Amino acid sequence: MKKIESGIKNPKTYKPDFLHLSELQPGQDKITTAGPWNKNYKNILLISLGILAGMLVIWFIYVTFVKNKDTSAEPDNKPYDKSIVVLPFKNLSEDPENQYFADGVMEDILNHLFSISELRVISRTTAEYFRESTLTVPEIAKKLGVSYVLEGSAQIYGSRTRVMVQLVDAKHDQHLWSEKYDREISDIFSVQSEIAKQVASELEAVLTPEETGLLEKIPTKSQEAYNLYLRGRYFWNLRTQESLIKSIECFEQSLTEDPDYALAYAGLADAYFIQTYNRWYPNPEGLDKAEKLARQALKIDKNLAEAHSTLGGILTWGDWQWEEARKELRLAIELNPNYSTGHQYYAELLNILGEMDEARVQIDLAIELDPYSRPIQYNNVGFYYNQGKFTEALKLWMDVSELGLAYFNPYPYFFYIYMYLGEDSKAFEALHHSFLNNPLNAKYAETLKEVYNRSGVKGILNWLNDSQLTESDPSEYYIAKRYAILGRNSEALDFLEKAFLERDMNMPSIYNSYDFKNLRNEPRFRAILKQMNFPEYKSQTSASD
Repeated sequence: MKKIESGIKNPKTYKPDFLHLSELQPGQDKITTAGPWNKNYKNILLISLGILAGMLVIWFIYVTFVKNKDTSAEPDNKPYDKSIVVLPFKNLSEDPENQYFADGVMEDILNHLFSISELRVISRTTAEYFRESTLTVPEIAKKLGVSYVLEGSAQIYGSRTRVMVQLVDAKHDQHLWSEKYDREISDIFSVQSEIAKQVASELEAVLTPEETGLLEKIPTKSQEAYNLYLRGRYFWNLRTQESLIKSIECFEQSLTEDPDYALAYAGLADAYFIQTYNRWYPNPEGLDKAEKLARQALKIDKNLAEAHSTLGGILTWGDWQWEEARKELRLAIELNPNYSTGHQYYAELLNILGEMDEARVQIDLAIELDPYSRPIQYNNVGFYYNQGKFTEALKLWMDVSELGLAYFNPYPYFFYIYMYLGEDSKAFEALHHSFLNNPLNAKYAETLKEVYNRSGVKGILNWLNDSQLTESDPSEYYIAKRYAILGRNSEALDFLEKAFLERDMNMPSIYNSYDFKNLRNEPRFRAILKQMNFPEYKSQTSASD
């Protein structure tokens, strides 16, 4: 390549002219050098030498960093961001119930791509959001901030399968590569590995020996165990009480076919953990089962990020072993930096402990990988809430609701946010709207209005507690929360102590919760925290100060 001439020759050739120009006084055409130099001349010379030194530094930087730089490359020739989303695969089988197989193949290819550290891979939850989307591939890619999109389909016929995939450069809407695989179903692991390797090659991602080993790993030799595992994950992803029960059945049947199938143990652990967290399975039995199953999965495969993440979640919400949980969650993220749930669970732990700066880093990473995840976005709102940033929490919660990502009716959440913002009328309107749109609560909507007109927002909080205390299985935690907001600290502590004895899975939240901040100097509250292995507060008022 032709070198670019700098225009600067030997700096010494510039010294006479440079000095001449520097030493000219106003009104002079030239200087007179005869006779002794006075003090002014010496100062001028020192300044001139300083400028010369600066010129030398500029010359050195130019020659070192600019002159030898290739300026011929066009921006379009630079490597693209190695980011990709795998869209849900279409089921081309005649039997619509084989959708589980198409979903499973897509998820396994996704998991293979997760293991490639040079790639940024969008999670399955967000990809699922676009299953029936009418958006074009470039439009989807733009929404997710990715450069590439992998589309595909799967079909079962007899003992064989056909998998078709195509990789699209979303920035230019160009097909980069496509392939059709007609294989025996028993060869599906090789197909998934080949696809992941080809995608890595097209995106110019360099695989380490460890990553190559992960891509080529065969998780089970039993095709029936694999099919049952795929069915289990299909039901698990639906996240309803009924579907989780079905997922447990499938995972257990999978383990009957292959008792050493680590992923099936991890799936079972996930199912029991989510069931228990949602109070669909008794605690502590559910968490004990989940923990044993996660440890069994890791006994078989110590590098299973999903199992480390689930174990970290159990240690956080169930066992209250904060540093052990931190160890497991950091390991999960290290093993699979693309695993959004690992970042989410770690962010939850950090929020619980009041380490809000790092919690924000981790939840932002989770959102980057899985922006359409309900639990991740819910946590994002909660972090702002705990910091007292209610305006930000409200705006985000409204955005989440508009996207259809709210876990539940968002208006009860609006009630507390508006209450803290001092907008009592909006708080009432939000809760009233919630009652009217809930068949079980609609009959109490008029009573709610009467309570508000008579006693305001505080009256509503008292009325909600009185009503819940008449139920057969009231939530001591939420009753304590309302009493704490009302400043009825003694009653709040009474119910918190009951929630502690029942090992309510919400209890870890109290350490950094904005709702319980009025209790932080109470000896009984501090005693509960000590029994839960929490550290002392860094200040008298905040876990995060």
